[in-house]
Amino acid sequence: MVIDNNPTETAAYTQKILRLAEWISGSGIRVSSGEDRGALYAWIEKPSDGPLFLYSEATGYLISMINNLRQFSEEPGWTRMALEAGDWLVSVAQHESGLVLGRKYSSPSKDIFSFENRHVALFDNCIAGYGLMNLFAMTGKEKYLRHALRIADACLDAFFDEDFRLLGPVFSIDGRAIRTQQDHWSAHSGSFLLKCALFFVSASKKSQDPRLSQAVDTLLKLALERQLADGRFLTNRAAEETHLHPHCYTIEGLLFLAHEFQRADLLDHAKLAIDFAFRVCMSQPDEIVHSWPTTDNYCGAALRSDAIVQSLRAYYIVKLLDDSYAPDWEGQVDGLVTIIDSFGLASGGTSYGRSGDGLLIEHANSWCHIFRVEMEIFRYHYLRRSGLPGSYLFIA
Repeated sequence: MVIDNNPTETAAYTQKILRLAEWISGSGIRVSSGEDRGALYAWIEKPSDGPLFLYSEATGYLISMINNLRQFSEEPGWTRMALEAGDWLVSVAQHESGLVLGRKYSSPSKDIFSFENRHVALFDNCIAGYGLMNLFAMTGKEKYLRHALRIADACLDAFFDEDFRLLGPVFSIDGRAIRTQQDHWSAHSGSFLLKCALFFVSASKKSQDPRLSQAVDTLLKLALERQLADGRFLTNRAAEETHLHPHCYTIEGLLFLAHEFQRADLLDHAKLAIDFAFRVCMSQPDEIVHSWPTTDNYCGAALRSDAIVQSLRAYYIVKLLDDSYAPDWEGQVDGLVTIIDSFGLASGGTSYGRSGDGLLIEHANSWCHIFRVEMEIFRYHYLRRSGLPGSYLFIA
């Protein structure tokens, strides 16, 4: 389907994107008043259960998504929403150390990433910082640039040694130490941290701090060392497991760097990784898996929507970067888009996934929904054959 010469289809697709995005403003996933105005909850369980915690990572994603969304609407409400998200990050979530706290609960929590327990993740800080860099790009307000650069400086001090070796992905502010690394993909220095390059590269353009480029070099070397010949990135430290969710975070970092520095070699690494996702994990619609070679009902989901939608978003970005890209599994892509639509909830949100019995989980997830909106944005440009929207590649 090509929509570049069909005004009716173009308008219909634009409305689909805006309708999906508008769920964020009207669903309760976003705080609209009070001291936490602008912050995003991680998810909303069944309507009777409500939300659980405010999430700095998701709030950063929201700003970056809006940066891409504004091309479809001049409604000032989107910019206002991004400003409120940025204000929450710098006035509530940012600790005096410069680092961004992760999860704000309404009551005390044992979660190490809760605001009161003050363990922070490098990944979350970079997603929040990247959101602030994008907010500065949108508005020109120096306040957001200052806070973003402060986050970058704090990350370099906390997570890297003086030779720019990565110490670990989780830091205790109170203990002033890196937390002992674990086997789970998010708890050790894995390839997924390459997505932090989006923030460090963006920040380095404004700060001219050479340490940021050195940090990117460290993360890139780490990621490429984790890629196997079949394209997949090892995401579990103790076993040869690959989870598509962090696998795709690595791809997103590769795509950004490939475009930013015009590096065809990194685009080839990304293509190889995308090929693994579609050829191995998503080749059969009734047998899609988000982990390989063994199944993993992560957080109660036998199939996660973010793993599929991130893979699709990466595919469309590559098509926009290289229109000659034509893998032999390309015919299954439209069917996967239909599957993503099936994750839509009656509320308009996007479910985290399906349970082991195949039922849709009533768990409206903020980042899964944001990634879905962005997949549709890049798909729109692919179907219009219009190329990337601008000279920069922004990925929430």
